[in-house]
Amino acid sequence: MFRKKRKQPQFKIVPIVIGVCVVLLALVVAVSYWPKQQVTIEREQVVLRNSPDTLAESIGELTSSTKVRLLEERNGWARVRTENQQEGWLPIWFLDNRTLINDQAIAAQLLIDTPVYGEREESGPLVTTIVAGSYLLVSQEAEGWLSVQLTSEELTDEDSTELETKGYIPTRLVNLVPEERALAHNEAYRFEKLRAYDPEAIAAARLEVEPEVTIQFANEPLYEEESTYSQVLYRAMPGEVFSLVGELAKHKDDDFYLIESSEGERGYVDSDRVAVNTFSVGRLEGPIISQLSKATIMLDPGHGGVDTGALSWDSMAEEKVATLELALEIKKQLEAKGATVLMTRDEDHYVELIERTEASNVNEVDLFISLHIDGSEDSYWSGTSTYYYHQTDKTLAEAVNQELDNQELENLGIMFGNYHVLRENTRPSILLELGYISNYYDVEVIFSHEYQKSIAKSITKGLENYFTTSE
Repeated sequence: MFRKKRKQPQFKIVPIVIGVCVVLLALVVAVSYWPKQQVTIEREQVVLRNSPDTLAESIGELTSSTKVRLLEERNGWARVRTENQQEGWLPIWFLDNRTLINDQAIAAQLLIDTPVYGEREESGPLVTTIVAGSYLLVSQEAEGWLSVQLTSEELTDEDSTELETKGYIPTRLVNLVPEERALAHNEAYRFEKLRAYDPEAIAAARLEVEPEVTIQFANEPLYEEESTYSQVLYRAMPGEVFSLVGELAKHKDDDFYLIESSEGERGYVDSDRVAVNTFSVGRLEGPIISQLSKATIMLDPGHGGVDTGALSWDSMAEEKVATLELALEIKKQLEAKGATVLMTRDEDHYVELIERTEASNVNEVDLFISLHIDGSEDSYWSGTSTYYYHQTDKTLAEAVNQELDNQELENLGIMFGNYHVLRENTRPSILLELGYISNYYDVEVIFSHEYQKSIAKSITKGLENYFTTSE
């Protein structure tokens, strides 16, 4: 009798397939949450922030060659996770732009006529439209929008009654550049406006004023002739006022002025040692504003190009080099305080005196500082000096000079100076002589980085004190 062969047990195909599908689905879900892309940071000073905003809190700084996982991209920002599991936001526009040093000191170069909105949305109110080629400083970039400050130069009367207005521009419409590039461009643009400056209007107004000469120094000699070797007729005291004989325009740059007392007595006086009232016509008395952070300051590094200025005893050191180095350091420290700084020159080239004063007048700066280094045939002469021409600028001179007391070189004090850049300036202005290049000791100090930083700090502090006097 044969038994039937028992059937072998069959595998259940359906449960196995279902199991495999569940595993695959789980993997798909897991992958969807797992970072999709590893990115290597190829920049320095990349700040990781807790939200897509340049003003957001920093939660760390990434260095070059750091690897991160890309989690999300949104409006020009990337949310990433670092190897130590920190999550934060990076600006993609900074990672891709090699001209930018960091995500802070940036500006917008407008490539097309660009609308500026009152809110962070293109359906919002339109503030104005800025023409292509302009540069605007950026205070913030957040989720695809730039926050910019518009000055009265960019606004029409219909746009705003305020001196400054905040506006918003889509980041995608502009080219982001370093702030220094924008400042340099804007400074060059302001200098172009010199062509529109009309000195004839000022000269005409001065002709309407009867010119008077005010003595500045004690026992000032009045000579019989136009020579210091001629007979002294009279010695005047500071504050004494004389009439100027003849038209100022005809001999304003002469070595001597012919002046007359109220009694009709005449004599010649050294023109460098007196102030003439007509030069004060149209001047603006300062302080104009009350905060250094709101100020526009023009620095004037003396000499330049073919004009070396004073030379050291061995002719190796030049005044023009020292003044530029000092100006750049002062500019750096003033800008750190929020001031806007313009310069009559930022490299070694020659600038006429009239161009320096016109730059100050046309740009309507809040104050003007001319920087120089003294020289003398006597190598023992040493120290710093502060000069002013207009009596209304004496407050500015005092504020800065007081801080120079703290310097390594002796402070020789405040003096009257009949210099073109002061006399012809319609803005508050002083001239600083920051040492003697002809002195063996001074010249070493002047060119030291420590002295230049210290001088810049003192001048900045003096200007802070000066502006607060208008509160």
